[in-house]
Amino acid sequence: MREQIKIYIRSEEKIYLFIEEKIYFYENQDLSSVLESLDEYSLSEEVEISLILHFSYFKIEGMETDYEDNNIKNIENFDDEIEENVEGNIGENGTQKLAKISFKENFRWEILKEKILWKMREMKCLKKKFFLNHIEDKYVTFGIEKKKIEEFKNVFKQEKKKLLDIKVDVASIYNYNKNEDIEILTIGERKSLRFEVEDSKISELEEIDLKIDDLENLEEYDFSDMKTVGLSEDNLKEIFLGTELYEEPNFLKKEKFFENKNLKKFEVKDVAIILLIGASYIFLQNLIPLEREKAKNERLKNETKKLEKEYLSKKNEKLPDYSKELSLLEEVDSNITRKEYYSFIKFLIENSRNGVDYTKINYGDNKWIVQGTVNKFENFEKFENNLERKYSGTELGYLKDNDEEIVFEYTMMDKKNDN
Repeated sequence: MREQIKIYIRSEEKIYLFIEEKIYFYENQDLSSVLESLDEYSLSEEVEISLILHFSYFKIEGMETDYEDNNIKNIENFDDEIEENVEGNIGENGTQKLAKISFKENFRWEILKEKILWKMREMKCLKKKFFLNHIEDKYVTFGIEKKKIEEFKNVFKQEKKKLLDIKVDVASIYNYNKNEDIEILTIGERKSLRFEVEDSKISELEEIDLKIDDLENLEEYDFSDMKTVGLSEDNLKEIFLGTELYEEPNFLKKEKFFENKNLKKFEVKDVAIILLIGASYIFLQNLIPLEREKAKNERLKNETKKLEKEYLSKKNEKLPDYSKELSLLEEVDSNITRKEYYSFIKFLIENSRNGVDYTKINYGDNKWIVQGTVNKFENFEKFENNLERKYSGTELGYLKDNDEEIVFEYTMMDKKNDN
């Protein structure tokens, strides 16, 4: 007899394990931890494990007679739909015809783009039919992101365990109770589902804004003749045993698209739609983002140029004019031929801190000629004393005092020291 091991993931905080006819509860533990716990049992390497997911992991889409993509199918009727929209949006004027054509083309492209992008999003989702009535071909679809399924598969792979199937708890509850006419309320962690079974078919199915935390004790509530499915041991057994009563929906099983029954329905228009979607996907991937990025880059380029101009303009306004000082330095540099003369430049710079400004510095015939101004007399005295200590043979050329500053000229014949 095949070993039966099943794991029911009700939420990220609640996981149940069914093994050897017993149920074990794992609270605040992940799937990997539950699989690791199976190492305590003497299981063969060929044992396969069923995974059951709570219905809240799925997006449930309503009852439909046909789940074909009617939006893409209706592309053929675009002109009629667009004509009606255009007539309601274009005013009466002399350019009505031209405006109508332009509006019509833009409207057609926008709708087509939205439908293709919607289809691309749908391709990321794995959907399975859950039949409510096979005779009338009524069903709902349970959809889950393919990425989520891959996450579960990767955990099993990492723990070196074999995954048999992935099913949904609502289908198990229905199949366990489908041989009696009954109304069932299955209470979830965040929402609940109510469905009614008649003649082994589901006649009603609806989602209810009710969570298990709202009902501390289910026995205290009167749900009339409605059967409630919560977290009791009997309820959990129904979910575990019900998985053996059906094969679909199984979210691990891949669809065989090119089965004989599918090939019979496969027409030329189906090929055209597939080619249209594929070509449009490539077109959108290459055109739309590229054009958007081009416009964005152009805008950023213009903004950068504007900021550069503003920066340079402000920088030029704040930048002092050193042309006078540069001219003096160039004049001095052209006359300096010996290394020790740099000490003289150092001397002048140090004394400029005392308010001395130099208007002329010249060197020739082994002597320095310095002209400048001082704003205060005491500063001139400091400059003069420093000059005499540093150099011998200094001569005062002239000294003029006016109301604003003192103007002077000094001649230095030779150097005393380098300090």
